[in-house]
Amino acid sequence: MNFEIISIPKGANFYVCPLRLEELDTAVKVCDISVGKNLYTKDYLEKSLRKDNHFFVFLRDFQNEIAGYIYFYVEDFSQTAQFLKMTPEGLKTLTQDQPEKIIHIRSISILEPYRRQRLARGLIGWALKYANQKVKATAAVVVCWKPRGQDCVPLARTVEDLKFYYIASIPRFWYNVPNLECPYCEDRCQCDAVVYYKKL
Repeated sequence: MNFEIISIPKGANFYVCPLRLEELDTAVKVCDISVGKNLYTKDYLEKSLRKDNHFFVFLRDFQNEIAGYIYFYVEDFSQTAQFLKMTPEGLKTLTQDQPEKIIHIRSISILEPYRRQRLARGLIGWALKYANQKVKATAAVVVCWKPRGQDCVPLARTVEDLKFYYIASIPRFWYNVPNLECPYCEDRCQCDAVVYYKKL
């Protein structure tokens, strides 16, 4: 993956660059702040770097400060169904589609003070284009976090702007993730997941 620049409507430029082994501790800290401690451990991220078609990418400004990240990978339809705790037949009913390769956007976050600049939209858009062109994915799925006690899905507007459509809600999706310290739940995570899908 090469150095690539992402522009946003206000004219500011950022660039994307892949996670390196020497940056693992930094990546863990950013993930802990963004999605809860222990969801992405150092061991997990290190293993992901060694897998084909797994991509953890930092978004940086031109002072080299981290503005956010995206983690995605390419998988087959049955793997997507398994992650969503569905059968392939059940998932096909929801998507009306059964592509060979799917880009699974596993995690994305934009850090303060970089929010409210449409950077998440630009970063996801870049990942969709990259996966479609480089690894020939023809569909995308994203599992969005719906914090416990809230009616809204923080990422919903962003993915809907990118023409994803809702396919399912899954209660307490992260309940059985070992040692996850959810920023909204005092004990085990009770938050729901909302799943969106898009053909590329």
